[in-house]
Amino acid sequence: MGFAIAVNSKKCAYVTGDTGSSDFPIMNAYQSRKAGSSDDFVTILSFSGTSLLTSTYLGGGGYSKGGASGVDADNVAYVAGWTISQDFSNKKAYQTSHGGNDVKTDIVV
Repeated sequence: MGFAIAVNSKKCAYVTGDTGSSDFPIMNAYQSRKAGSSDDFVTILSFSGTSLLTSTYLGGGGYSKGGASGVDADNVAYVAGWTISQDFSNKKAYQTSHGGNDVKTDIVV
């Protein structure tokens, strides 16, 4: 389910949300397979909306939900959500490990 859309200076749409689907459309993926019961997704559509430029899962072994997205002046995309996954990818992270157990959530950006 999509929760947020942001548009960059080239008028490409950045869509984020979460999915439980294991056959979500993937293109130029950071994470090519669903890892948990539900993973965040980020999908970038062309200006015309007819081409998939990028589409990826983002998640760990637990439940994750994407809830917001934005794009800055340099066309850098930002996605925010939450997860209960203790193994959610944390490259360049401020907090490098999950702050709780499988029933406590962490915010992800």
